Amino acid sequence: MISSAAAIGVNFNEYLLTNQRVYLVTCIISIISFIIYFSVYLLGGKLIAHSCCIHKNAFSAFESYPSFALIMSSSIMITLTCVFSWLGRWTYIFLFIVHAVIMISVYKPLSQFVCHTMFGTIERASLLTSQILSDVLMFVITTFAKDSKLQIFTFFAPYVFMIVSALVMNLIFKKIERKVLNDLCIDQTTSIDEKREKYDQFGLSENPEKLMKYLRIAFINRCPSFVDLSFLHYCIQASSSVKSNFACMQIISFFPSESRSLNILFSKCISTRHISFGDRFLIYQVNRIKTIRQSSVSLAANEKLIELKTMSKKCADIVKGFWISHNPSFGYLELINSKITMAESMWEEALRDYPNNPKFSDEFAHFLCEG
Repeated sequence: MISSAAAIGVNFNEYLLTNQRVYLVTCIISIISFIIYFSVYLLGGKLIAHSCCIHKNAFSAFESYPSFALIMSSSIMITLTCVFSWLGRWTYIFLFIVHAVIMISVYKPLSQFVCHTMFGTIERASLLTSQILSDVLMFVITTFAKDSKLQIFTFFAPYVFMIVSALVMNLIFKKIERKVLNDLCIDQTTSIDEKREKYDQFGLSENPEKLMKYLRIAFINRCPSFVDLSFLHYCIQASSSVKSNFACMQIISFFPSESRSLNILFSKCISTRHISFGDRFLIYQVNRIKTIRQSSVSLAANEKLIELKTMSKKCADIVKGFWISHNPSFGYLELINSKITMAESMWEEALRDYPNNPKFSDEFAHFLCEG
């Protein structure tokens, strides 16, 4: 997207200077390419960020806005710098100021730990800080520096800013993370009411953004209060904003045993008006998950379970007969192998068809132990 934006600015500027149509055609092609990249990145980022399938890596996040703002603002900055370069030095100064202000505005959502990993949060914060410092440097050089030799600093200064920003951001976000983990570090023997009183002391019920930050840090670090779902249940009850409701629903949808909590959140979310495209996609996914889980207790599933239980019992009887037999033959071993292999294939097929049915999981565990 950045390369397409640069091509738009350069070709448009060349067209204004030379009035040759080849630059205009190239500019139009670059605009089409930029629109395609923009659409794919925007829609893809929103869908991935609001997906029920959370795959933790350095680039995944709960919100796509910070990453999108970083790339989009840089792309527009490059295009406008090339297009309006003929207006003079004041144009660069204005663009540097606007770009720095936009970058500063991204700090707020980024401070909510929107990434799935701490590395991803620190990386984006470092990029953000280095871009702001680069804008300040360019503003100073463009405004006050008369010697063009000072512009050589613009080539290596961003790398220095990036390294320094990474170190500083690592200290800042690690400190915030340690504080949150200490707040969530509650003895597991503590009662539910005492845990809720403890969470209320942090002002989570009154501040939805702080609530989401605590929830995300607990998720990233697999905090014990998150693993036992006590803090997640508190977040569901204390959630008072549309954004926090969707955030809780995205995480709770992973646990089949929490169908009651999922239904409560789902009812709240579908009754909300004027929701975004990403939130609508999350509602679609959750509804699809609920449908699949409900179909797991259908009549066909019960019939399949009875069939598999019968076959498992036959396998267990055959194995038991082998051990009580005084003179078993090799043909008996071949029979055991064929029966167990057939049963295993049928169990694998059933677990693929009904992955969230606990009855199938329990019976399959029984088959592995007895068969």
